[in-house]
Amino acid sequence: MAINLRDKAYNAIKDKILTGRIGHSDFLNEAELMKELDVSRTPIREALSRLEQEGLVSVLPKKGVLVKPLTVSDISQGFEVRTIIEPYIIETYLKFIDKHELLKIKALSQKLIIEPPDPTKFAKLDDHFHRVIASACPNVFIKTMLGKVFDQNIRVRIYSEKNLWERHIEAAKEHIELIDYILDNKVDDAQKAMVHHLITSKEIQMMALRDKQISAW
Repeated sequence: MAINLRDKAYNAIKDKILTGRIGHSDFLNEAELMKELDVSRTPIREALSRLEQEGLVSVLPKKGVLVKPLTVSDISQGFEVRTIIEPYIIETYLKFIDKHELLKIKALSQKLIIEPPDPTKFAKLDDHFHRVIASACPNVFIKTMLGKVFDQNIRVRIYSEKNLWERHIEAAKEHIELIDYILDNKVDDAQKAMVHHLITSKEIQMMALRDKQISAW
C-alpha cells in the first residue's frame, strides 16, 4: 500500500510540474500536497526525492522544495543530447521501431494540422512520437537519459503555449515526413530529417523562451 501511495504522489506531482499547473521556480507546499492527494507526509517526501533525482525539483535546506526553473542552457544541452542520440537510434534500431504506433501518430498529426490550435494536444503527441522512437533502443541508460530530456521538453512546450503554435504545425508535418522515411526503411533520409527537425525545434523554442525572459543558466 505504501508503494502505491508513493507512486500516486509521484505521478500526480510530476504531472502538475510537466503540464505547468505548478510553475517553474515555484515552491511546493508539503502540507497542501498531503491534503490535496490525501496521503501522509512519507509518500510525499519519497515522491519529491524521486523528482529531485530526475532533476525536476531541488530540495533547499531551510527553504523548501523548489520546482527547478527552465533555463536556456538546460534546453540547449537537452537538444544537443537528442541530436546525437535520436538519429543514432534510427540508424541502429530502426527495425525495432513500432510501425503500427507510427501509423497512428501519422494519422493524428495529419488531423492536428487542420484542427483548431491546441498546443497542449500537440505537445503530448510530439512527446509520444519521440518516446516511440526511443523505446526501440534496448539500452536502459540511453532511454533513462532521454526520458529526462523529454520530460523537460514537455515543460518547455506547455510554458511557451501559443508562441509555438506555428512551429507545431510545421513540426507535425516533419513528423509525417519522418514516419514515411522510417516506414520505407530510408535510414539516411530519416536520420537527416530527424536532425533537421530537432535543430529547427531547438531554434524556435529558444527564441520563444527568450521572449518570455527565462533565465539563461
